[in-house]
Amino acid sequence: ILCIRSGMFFRDYQEKIFFRISYSIFLRFPEYIGVQGLNWYHFLIEKGISHKKLRIFRNWPNDINLQLQKKVIKISKDSRSPTFLFCGWLVENKGILDLIKVYKKSEILKKCNLIIAGDGPLHEELKVVTSDYNLFNVKILGWVNAIEVNKWMQSSDVMILPSYAEGFPNVI
Repeated sequence: ILCIRSGMFFRDYQEKIFFRISYSIFLRFPEYIGVQGLNWYHFLIEKGISHKKLRIFRNWPNDINLQLQKKVIKISKDSRSPTFLFCGWLVENKGILDLIKVYKKSEILKKCNLIIAGDGPLHEELKVVTSDYNLFNVKILGWVNAIEVNKWMQSSDVMILPSYAEGFPNVI
């Protein structure tokens, strides 16, 4: 059984001949291939993978039982600064650079904390940009495991997902 998760698979397949050949060979071996939705399903069908091998999982099962509680956030001069949490792959279409630009422009958000959990091609650029913008309330954690994500979710006030498009994001 092979379960493909990364959207980078699409990009690598389309942009790099080495990956196109390697993936085409590699995808013939598993008895079953798990995918997260119809885009993956149709993509693999187009690449010659039999529909009999494909299984759609609308979202990967999570082995951690999240105990999240609803929170009511009231921002006043006397209260602590709320904490926003972004968890995800650090790529442009996740909207993370737009979020940082909004943080830079907003006097209200400059008073709020932003935790960024995730890794990807924009990791280093985010460090530079947040430093250049003097956003000292933005903390970039890098990749964290599911247990740590759960802890950050419980300690944060707002989960923020500025993606341009999402099916059902893994983090949720």
